[in-house]
Amino acid sequence: MRLKLLKCFFPLRSYSQYSVPVIAEFIGFNKLGTSFSIVLQTLKNKHMKTLETLKRKNKEAQDTLTYLQKTFVIAPEKKNVGSRDRILSSAVGLLLAYAGVKNFRKGGYTLMLPAGYLLWRAVSGYCYLYDAAGIDTTEGAKPFEFSKSVTIQRSREEVYKFWRQLENLPQIMTHLARVEKISDNKYRWEAEFNKQHFAWNALIVEDIPNEKISWASIDSPDVENAGIVEFKDAPKGGTELKVTISYKPGKTKLDSLLAQVFNPVFKQKVLGDLMEFKRNVEIGEIILII
Repeated sequence: MRLKLLKCFFPLRSYSQYSVPVIAEFIGFNKLGTSFSIVLQTLKNKHMKTLETLKRKNKEAQDTLTYLQKTFVIAPEKKNVGSRDRILSSAVGLLLAYAGVKNFRKGGYTLMLPAGYLLWRAVSGYCYLYDAAGIDTTEGAKPFEFSKSVTIQRSREEVYKFWRQLENLPQIMTHLARVEKISDNKYRWEAEFNKQHFAWNALIVEDIPNEKISWASIDSPDVENAGIVEFKDAPKGGTELKVTISYKPGKTKLDSLLAQVFNPVFKQKVLGDLMEFKRNVEIGEIILII
């Protein structure tokens, strides 16, 4: 009779994990004359504790997953490791994994983490360290582009004339070794990136006096270069100079080297060169002649 009554109030299907202990407690407390409400409260307390434990563990799992996603997991389309790097990572990762398994009890287990990371790097085509350093060794890497506007307290005519003579650019950009005029619109450029020398030819593709100059490289297997320089009257006097320069590594053996050069550090260097040009013009270190 007591068992039937208990089933009526506490279906065993819903509380199967508590059915046996609850029956025992109910019979025991009943013999002692304990009220039925105490049994109900006991069941509720156990049930609430279980729910709280499950919620806590679920939150811990979600927090861990979020951390891993922010730290390691990336969108499938994001890649910054080239095919050669991926092959090398795969080979080294397999060697480390083999050495780790073979000498597992002798400390080889310490090799499993770097082995796993290198294998993941090879499969995914992404490197967290490369991303932090701004390095991209994928074939046909995205071009580096720099764009900045500065106001120079000189007339548009003065600033335009200085920039129109592209031979003057090595005075501004420290990575340029030489710009030599070949014909009216064709120039030979030479630059140094990471102590490596590169050269290419470029044509002036647009020239609007006192307003705009643009150029683009031709027949260059190692690097594609383009630039646009615009001149406008500044609202408070002087000239607003906007410089946009892009470099794109070519598909040669030098592409990985160039891709490593065109990173945020290089971008800051170009920005510093432009600000130095502004300062030198305004204090008279660089003389602009009309």
